[in-house]
Amino acid sequence: MINITTRKIGGDVIATLIRGDNATTAIRINVPERADGVDLSGLSWAVLIRNAAGGTDVYVPAKAERDGHFITFDWFPGGVATAAAGLTEVMISGTAQADDPPVWQSATYCVRVDEKVDADPAGDDAQKLTELQQLIVFVQSALPDVIDAGRAAQEAANRANEAAKRVESIEGIVIDETLTQPGAAADAAAVGGKLDKLSEEMAFDYAAYGLPIVYLTGDITGMDKDNAVSMQYVYGDKSGECEVKWQGTSSLNYPKKNYTIKFDNAFEAVEGWGEQKKYCLKAYYIDYSHLRDRVGAIIWGAIAKRNTEVTWTNALPNCGAVAGFPCMVVINGEYMGLYSFNTPKDPWLFGFADNDVNCAIVGMAKDGNVTRFKAPTVFSDSGFEYEHLADGVDEATMTTQFGGIYTAIQNSENKSNCYSADCLNSRISVLNVIQHFIFAVVFSHRDGIGKNTLFVTNDGGAKWTISEYDMDSTLGNNVYGDSYINGKDQTFANYANTSKLFEVVYKYDKSRVIAQYKNLRKVALLEATVANTILNEGAKIPKAVLDYETKLWPGIPGTNTNNVNQMLLNFREHIAQCDAEIEAMEASLAES
Repeated sequence: MINITTRKIGGDVIATLIRGDNATTAIRINVPERADGVDLSGLSWAVLIRNAAGGTDVYVPAKAERDGHFITFDWFPGGVATAAAGLTEVMISGTAQADDPPVWQSATYCVRVDEKVDADPAGDDAQKLTELQQLIVFVQSALPDVIDAGRAAQEAANRANEAAKRVESIEGIVIDETLTQPGAAADAAAVGGKLDKLSEEMAFDYAAYGLPIVYLTGDITGMDKDNAVSMQYVYGDKSGECEVKWQGTSSLNYPKKNYTIKFDNAFEAVEGWGEQKKYCLKAYYIDYSHLRDRVGAIIWGAIAKRNTEVTWTNALPNCGAVAGFPCMVVINGEYMGLYSFNTPKDPWLFGFADNDVNCAIVGMAKDGNVTRFKAPTVFSDSGFEYEHLADGVDEATMTTQFGGIYTAIQNSENKSNCYSADCLNSRISVLNVIQHFIFAVVFSHRDGIGKNTLFVTNDGGAKWTISEYDMDSTLGNNVYGDSYINGKDQTFANYANTSKLFEVVYKYDKSRVIAQYKNLRKVALLEATVANTILNEGAKIPKAVLDYETKLWPGIPGTNTNNVNQMLLNFREHIAQCDAEIEAMEASLAES
């Protein structure tokens, strides 16, 4: 049996004394490179053994040989033993007299370089012993049968190293870095990263906040906007298979992605939506508040319901604008953050059947002269695009029908008396255009002028109506979310120059623009209505959940100012400016 004890003296070093059998004895001194901030690499060490009878045995090595990271000494009594420090472990060993085994006590000490004892055995032993006794603290106690924690840790590390060597020696082993493949060895770095992530998530108990959670599990390799991957889902009491892909255009550049998800079974996410399979999970990366899109949609719904020319959209969620509610998303056990569970740009949003050949949805692929009706209608990556067109519909015919809007605008420019009766209103609801114009100016929806607007028909393309979409850069937020636009530039006069669609109603139907604005200011655009909508939507998101977004996605812009207060202030100041401009327009008309 080997008895081991450790002691710490003066806060500097730890010495370990090992008692062997009658034939062998050893002392192992564990010397750290630094202790208590002091460099110990240059210290010298003396070995002193005190026996039970009170005598002092001092040993001087006759020979020292290096074996690995130990230094081995031959021993003989007398003198002072010294060994240079600087190694992690230094062992001094020798053979004691078999007929005179010492009774070992623990001895720990530290000798500084400037205090080291002369190791010359020919000197005065008594004087040397006196000097040693001034430097040495003896702890006279029986050696405990314990193993130093540091030694145990070292042994554990050695075992881990050996295990790693054994893994490295296996040829052809498959290492799974995704941590999703059954039966494959897990990549250690990936496991460590996952553990770090889990540790952080455990500190944030996202499930405790009561928001709906969409759990998705599966291999997401290869997922992008065009390629959906099969995954398993759990959502409330529902579970099964689903298809998931990225959603969006410019938002694809952000680390937090939007997703389109198609479930295996239809269900009604919100009463009034009907049972559907396809939904959208919006990240709202540029809108830290996570409010603008839903607030804008609710207000647009209130505006559109006051259009007596178009009534078939009244029964739709927000009259066909996006609708949604806050939720959370977890992918392969990793919390992805706060999302919005939204309606998609799909036929069911407008009450259409997928195979209804009279219905079509047109979106804007890229902001430009085509989508601002300043150039002839083109369907391409730089113009308009079909969000939905049923099988069997002649695309060329539908495109010509939609192009009638541009033609009507040109006719209005050439012959103003054609504007309302014969031209534009026959292709698109003029009142709908006016409402779109007012909403864009009041909410500073610059991103909805040549993009993020839907055109919908339910009569084979004979007449179209407008619906709003993607309103996360409204109420002062710029399209990148990192600053706020100058509200003074968001005027009816300025917006009339941005799109021919706005220009014709501003030029030729200004009186209806004024009348509709005043009508909307009574209810839909009343400050109390907008403020109440902002506050109610904001109340659905726990503050801690929103705060955690800054840790989960540190690159999110506007986190210090993009909040309810900023939106309320923006609307209050901007609506006052709009009121003043409308009054000036009315006065100008009266004078003319």
